[in-house]
Amino acid sequence: MIRRAVLLAALVTGTLLSVAGVSAVQAQTPSGTFAATPTFSANGQAAVVFLGGTVDQLETAARTSTASGVWAQDGSGAFRLLVVGGPAFLRSEFTAKFPTGFPGATALTLTRPLGVTATPPPIVTSTPTPLPPSSFPTGIPGPSSN
Repeated sequence: MIRRAVLLAALVTGTLLSVAGVSAVQAQTPSGTFAATPTFSANGQAAVVFLGGTVDQLETAARTSTASGVWAQDGSGAFRLLVVGGPAFLRSEFTAKFPTGFPGATALTLTRPLGVTATPPPIVTSTPTPLPPSSFPTGIPGPSSN
């Protein structure tokens, strides 16, 4: 009798969550995160489930897991690469394919260089920061006019 009551309660709870449009995993884990901590293979790849969110949230989650790249499949079936911390022109291509981010749980592949275990990848900017004039060496001749 108790076993039936427990099964009935579980069935009703599952139905209510389903009707509300919320899965049990999503109810417990906020969007912008992975369903579980990524486990990278010896080849530097990890299959993950991103629980939905913006491209910015995906990049933050990937950086936190020490990934240097995220592969996602777009609506046409083509795979798109997000270079974590990469230059803006690469990021804009990925964002153009996923302008609203990911509405719900999405299977992705993370990559990172072999041997990397705990240090997040550096952030690369598309334009270098110029040196101040005072840092240029003096007394070195410029290009020749010959």
